Amino acid sequence: MEYKKSVYNVLIPKEDYTIAYNSYSGSLCKLNEDGVACLKNLTEGSPLFKLLAEQGFIVGKGIDEFDRVIHEYNEYINDDTPETLQYTIALTTACNLKCVYCFEENNKPEFTKEDTLLQIIKYIENEIVTHQGIKNLHITWFGGEPMLTYEQIMHISKQLIDICKQHNVHYSANMVTNGLLLTEEKLTVLHENGVTSIQITLDGTPEDCARIKRGKEEEFINLIQNIPAFAKIVKVKVRLNVCKNNIPGITELYARLVSLEPPLAKVYISKIERYSDFVSDCEPLGEDEYTAIVTDQMDGASKNVTSFRTISRFPKRRKAFCGSMQKLSCAIGPDGSIYICEHSLGDKSHAIGNVKDFLSSSKPNNSEYIKYTEKPYDTKCVSCRLFPVCLGGCPANRVLHNIPFDCESFKKRVYNELELAIQKK
Repeated sequence: MEYKKSVYNVLIPKEDYTIAYNSYSGSLCKLNEDGVACLKNLTEGSPLFKLLAEQGFIVGKGIDEFDRVIHEYNEYINDDTPETLQYTIALTTACNLKCVYCFEENNKPEFTKEDTLLQIIKYIENEIVTHQGIKNLHITWFGGEPMLTYEQIMHISKQLIDICKQHNVHYSANMVTNGLLLTEEKLTVLHENGVTSIQITLDGTPEDCARIKRGKEEEFINLIQNIPAFAKIVKVKVRLNVCKNNIPGITELYARLVSLEPPLAKVYISKIERYSDFVSDCEPLGEDEYTAIVTDQMDGASKNVTSFRTISRFPKRRKAFCGSMQKLSCAIGPDGSIYICEHSLGDKSHAIGNVKDFLSSSKPNNSEYIKYTEKPYDTKCVSCRLFPVCLGGCPANRVLHNIPFDCESFKKRVYNELELAIQKK
């Protein structure tokens, strides 16, 4: 058999070794001079050759690696028999905050009515029954603010859990919340009804949060103090939204959260995107500025934290950019409207159907679905060593928000994470 070096090898030379990463296999290691020479020359007689081949750094000469990624992508998005059904459900578009950057800020607040709640349950049950190979059902509770519909979430959760038991399907859920309406008691009940993780979004210090999220400072003081207690009940991921106006607060809170014991599931810094007209309280960062902040903060945290996973978003191969691109996955709005992605929630012009009259979430020949999935890459992606990790970036940013994917900044962040990971390996 003839061999070649994988096109998805990333080599980062250091003083005493070379970091080797393969974005398709996910393998990461240090190579000495012999390892680098074996990879460069494809020395089959070397004892390292078999190891490098097993880790995906060396592949068969006849393999078209780009086509393999695209084939797996197409299989995933068109799969009619997945093991997992994933739904993002927003029982309301209302919120107890009014974040200046929210992509839903212009939506009229809606709440799910009783008959629609029943139709959502029937819709999901129908999908489980129709697709016999389903082994898992996963719900993401979204909004608006999902905790405004806590009682409805409890009702639908119990119904779905019973349905899953009847069909031998495993049920799980997570929640994206601003956290202000959470209590230990309510979170315990959520956990008892399938919620295993939550994501809380913060914008820096309580003062920053009050200004940017338009809430009360004392509410954010209490929330930040409660996070360690929440983390004892479910996995807690904290997303820190950064802009030019809250950098000191973000760095202060990041340092505080990553040093918690026991560590949180994840703490990461995310760039606030330009989804709508911004006010002076929230001026977006440039990609280079954002990358520099993330790099500096992770570099500092990596020297102190006990759990690298708390700060790392280690690059991994994707079958698609996110689960919403899978044919049988969708987002469901308060009136039962079905959307490709949660970024469309509330905008009826992007709805592809309704649970009341659209009893199949497959999306054949749907123009909205095609916009998201027909070509997740451009010509430069064909030769990119990190393509299996990004797959062209977020389709919602591309389709809905007209935000291009910044490849160079993405590469800088990935290379930084690889260097941090190899230090901890």
